[in-house]
Amino acid sequence: MGWRIDYFLISAALRPRLKRAFIRDAVEGSDHCPVGIEIDQA
Repeated sequence: MGWRIDYFLISAALRPRLKRAFIRDAVEGSDHCPVGIEIDQA
């Protein structure tokens, strides 16, 4: 469980709109540890 961490890549232009990045450590059943991001839509 969680042996590999997934990832996101974003451009330098998008970086100011990144609100947060997080690891979803409660998700089970895979050897991946899924991650998520929140982007400001404005």
